[in-house]
Amino acid sequence: MSWSDPLPGSTREFSYLVKRYAKDSEYLAGPYALAMRRSELFPFVGTDLLVEGYPRSANTFVLHALKWSNPELKYASHMHTCGPIKYAARKQIPMLVLIREPRSAVVSLAIRENFRLDYCLEWYIRFYRCVAEQRNSLVLTDFSTATSDLKVVYDDLRGTFGLSLRRPPTEPSEISEVQQMVVYSNHRSSGGNVNPLRVGVPTQEKRDAVPKVEQEIDGSRRLSTLLEHCSDLYHQLTPCV
Repeated sequence: MSWSDPLPGSTREFSYLVKRYAKDSEYLAGPYALAMRRSELFPFVGTDLLVEGYPRSANTFVLHALKWSNPELKYASHMHTCGPIKYAARKQIPMLVLIREPRSAVVSLAIRENFRLDYCLEWYIRFYRCVAEQRNSLVLTDFSTATSDLKVVYDDLRGTFGLSLRRPPTEPSEISEVQQMVVYSNHRSSGGNVNPLRVGVPTQEKRDAVPKVEQEIDGSRRLSTLLEHCSDLYHQLTPCV
């Protein structure tokens, strides 16, 4: 299938639209998480830190790095939508949002989920418009910083929210431990079999799939225009990157 084709099956597409509406709502996202028996998705009472971001933006890596350092804290993460962000902002819950350069993030998501590209691009725009509205209530960290200098991330969280965080993993052996935590979480969520296109660490299979998807974006005026909107939003939120 082409990356611009509809999501396979009208039922699946309708299901995603319904879920998107629920998860984008500050008031429905919590009940959605409970209905899915995944309370860790939403910052309910007692949450110490919400970690959010567009998919494929180092969300899993940073979450497990924080768990490596501070396993006693209660985290919420991985709904990838506006509902938890709006709620955390209103309830003044500490919040870390990850952002990645849109071309890389969107291509990575399309490869991982076999989603059509316009859906992925519009998702990026919708998500980071919400982040822009709540910018003063959160710490925003770029993908490149999150994956290369966790000390900056931890210092920003300490300075903004007064969180008492122990040191981040920095040694190669410690980073390897965190990566193994990421792989294990993928194993658990997939029932033991991890597709190299879906695992939350770099793989050759993902690198090999990138050129075809990028060519499709470059060959479509509509997709290229959507990507420009994503890039404008990215540079608005990360002016120093």
